[in-house]
Amino acid sequence: MGRDNPTTRAHLQLRALRREYPGWNIMRIRENGLEVWRAVPHFTITKPMEEAGVKSVIRAPDCQTLTPALSCQQHLAHMFRAAPASPEGR
Repeated sequence: MGRDNPTTRAHLQLRALRREYPGWNIMRIRENGLEVWRAVPHFTITKPMEEAGVKSVIRAPDCQTLTPALSCQQHLAHMFRAAPASPEGR
């Protein structure tokens, strides 16, 4: 099977996404007979993160749809993880 094979291409895309977003469990599954690309964060989503739009599960019909959604979620999550702890929380 060459790179033009849809299954091979999907496996290569999955591997690339996993390298690009190591903080997420990214998988290709079947739900109700349809292929679904899914990403679940390895980190805990706090209430403020949830209120800002960070999702506990991202679902998409393909890699091309999942990639920008995952990029957006990664950006949102990173803003919270990069923020220093408040003085009250120390």
